Amino acid sequence: MNTSINEKMIDLQKNIRKKNIEEFEFWDFKDGELGIVGSFDFEYHDIEIVFHEVSFILAETRFVGSEIRMGTEEERELLIKNHKVNDINDEDILFCFTARRDTDRYYILAKNFDFYTK
Repeated sequence: MNTSINEKMIDLQKNIRKKNIEEFEFWDFKDGELGIVGSFDFEYHDIEIVFHEVSFILAETRFVGSEIRMGTEEERELLIKNHKVNDINDEDILFCFTARRDTDRYYILAKNFDFYTK
């Protein structure tokens, strides 16, 4: 995985913590791009995350108490083993939202992501 993706993820995590964001909602999905907005109260969003070239989504459209991180190799293998996805290309990045004290996990496979804050 490329260093700039890791750095961008660290920056995203810092922004989420700084703004006390733990509520996320799917905002838009078009032409392989998934937009997710985040806030601390679902009233006004403080951050928008856009995943590019999305190939797989295993998630609720709205979730609370969430943190985002890169998925692990074990999670990639588990998704294949449990027939959630047939194959994961090397260039696909697994993103994971963990919610409700790590009991719920939501996955997105995409090639890249960007985020925007207000």
